[in-house]
Amino acid sequence: MSRFGSRQEVDAHFRHLVESARTYAIFGMDLEGRITSWNEGARRIKGYTTEEAVGQHFRMLFLPEDQERGRPEQEMRQALEQGCYTGEGVRRRKDGSAFDAEVSLHVLHDDQGTPIGFVKVTEDITERKRLQHGAERAQEFQKLLAAIVSHDLQNPLNAVQMAARRLRAQSPDEAVQTTAARISSASERASRIVSDLLDLSQAQLGSGIPVTRARGDLYTTAARVMDEHRGTFPERELILRREGDTVGHFDAARMMQVLANLLKNALTYGTPGSAVEVCVRGGPDELCVSVHNPGAPIPAQLLPHLFKAFRRGAEEKPEAKSLGLGLYIVERIAAAHGGRVAVHSTAQEGTTFEVHLPRAAT
Repeated sequence: MSRFGSRQEVDAHFRHLVESARTYAIFGMDLEGRITSWNEGARRIKGYTTEEAVGQHFRMLFLPEDQERGRPEQEMRQALEQGCYTGEGVRRRKDGSAFDAEVSLHVLHDDQGTPIGFVKVTEDITERKRLQHGAERAQEFQKLLAAIVSHDLQNPLNAVQMAARRLRAQSPDEAVQTTAARISSASERASRIVSDLLDLSQAQLGSGIPVTRARGDLYTTAARVMDEHRGTFPERELILRREGDTVGHFDAARMMQVLANLLKNALTYGTPGSAVEVCVRGGPDELCVSVHNPGAPIPAQLLPHLFKAFRRGAEEKPEAKSLGLGLYIVERIAAAHGGRVAVHSTAQEGTTFEVHLPRAAT
């Protein structure tokens, strides 16, 4: 005898649990499909009392069109053949209303293994379906919004940048030059924000940030980004080193985006006036690019959240002016390549970000 008592007591306890369960409709059936028992959950979900349900064929719980197609008999047949039937579908309540259901139909056997009936468990998943549908609609809206942002905002921003460049080229007036430079800087920042938001949308919709790999030299790619930043930050020393064979398969445009984000981060948060060092290394199976800057370490409490969207430093500097998406996008681009990102930050050694990529396309 178990610690719960005799077999009869255990069975009685189990029957009580089934009968009092409210979240699931649980009822027994004979081999013909007639209902033999009916719990509280079945009454609540289906609307029938025990007296109304017991003795009736369970086909009454299906929509008329499913009854005509023989759906109840199909479920019983599959359960007998496979031991259990599981699925989702629409079921009908006593008042005629329909609801989304997740169902399982199990075969009951006697001591000799002979089928003697069924037990059916039904869960009302209408609310789950509604939330799922809402999430799907939200994703579709995000896709539409991304397309609108890409087309309806990026194109005007490009036009503003072009107009600012023409203005600077056509007028030597110092006031005009200053105004045009401010317009150009503001529109470039707005364009970067739009691009980051588009990348965020792609990363979070499940498809991920798209990458197109091609054979290239990661050192050459890094050199292009360094040259651009030397023009923007002429007062800072930018050092580029190479170790080993740095040729592999990667998306050059995306890796320029990665390096630009990491360089901006190092120039913003590193010690003012200090050098920033970039090293591109080639190993047997991977490529690695690291960006190092001296300065105060990243606070330990921020490290676990550093690559999450909309995360920025605890002491955000005025010159940063970002949404906090840069490192998130860096990590997502690395992941899209089948790679990873690491960070090391101490008071003695400064901060180093590393991006590891497989050398060959995966």
